[in-house]
Amino acid sequence: MDISPPPQEKYIGMEVFFTSTPGVGGRIKVYPEDFLVEEIPVLPHPGDGKYVIARVEARGWEMNALLKKFSAILRIPVSAIGFAGMKDRRAVTRQIMSFPCPIDEVAKINLRNVRVEVLYRSYKPIFRGQLKGNKFDVVVRDVKDDVSSVKITAEEIENAGGFPNFFGVQRFGVMRPITHTVGKYILLGDMEKAVMTYVANPIEGEDESSYNARKFLEDNMDFAGALKMYPKRLIFERQMIEHLSRREGDWTGALKKLPKNLSVMFIHAYQSYLFNRILSMRLKRGIPINEAVEGDIIITFENGDVQSRKGIKVKKSNIEKINNQIRKGNCFPSG
Repeated sequence: MDISPPPQEKYIGMEVFFTSTPGVGGRIKVYPEDFLVEEIPVLPHPGDGKYVIARVEARGWEMNALLKKFSAILRIPVSAIGFAGMKDRRAVTRQIMSFPCPIDEVAKINLRNVRVEVLYRSYKPIFRGQLKGNKFDVVVRDVKDDVSSVKITAEEIENAGGFPNFFGVQRFGVMRPITHTVGKYILLGDMEKAVMTYVANPIEGEDESSYNARKFLEDNMDFAGALKMYPKRLIFERQMIEHLSRREGDWTGALKKLPKNLSVMFIHAYQSYLFNRILSMRLKRGIPINEAVEGDIIITFENGDVQSRKGIKVKKSNIEKINNQIRKGNCFPSG
């Protein structure tokens, strides 16, 4: 039986399965409640500062759309809203945010499928990456195999001492896994390809009206004509296309129409793709994922926090000590 990953997973760098057992089938995210995500936050100290620290629970919200709603309600720029990380749309998510505005205005936020719990004020906002991690509660429905088959796979992972922590499809786009490709072209300085990969580049399986609009733009490069075809829900694509219909060839200007956090996400997605490729190569070569080898960069834990900016390079002189600390759960190879 061929149990190699499907093409869409190979495309984002997930090139190998870790276990030898076939998949158990089933579906995730049938309902938003099937995918619960809760941040493990690193909270700023309370104080009489200008930032309101709040816990936000959202059901089925695309995060950029949620930020724009908060921005409109509170009359502050989207860039002023602090948060630690982007969250999935088809999910129930709980995360910490900061808002530089009066506390009573945050407390009065009333949005469908959103609950905002004001915690306190602080002198400091929430920054990107300011979290220990995320807790997930995932329901898999319609599993085709019996419980014993699932247990075999779980035991194989447990005996291996963990599993490879690939970046999943949601990092790249579930229906349109193109964010890493956009990021690659931005880093290469090819802004035209970055823009066209995002706004055009039709992909089989997406909504017919979106596919046809993207196909028209790709074939004709007619931005004014394409603008009439693009569905209203494609907010960011429409903003970029409208800009290019007025300023032909201003690819950098078109990219600047995107929210800053979305532009940064493209770069992060390409980093994630490279991480997946490296991790796949490690597994293909039989290099252990829970044991250091010379040349590895090791990430440590300090007081429960991941110290991702304090990597330690593994050398012959420290490898035994580092592997001892890995077995104790104090650090881990970064890929």
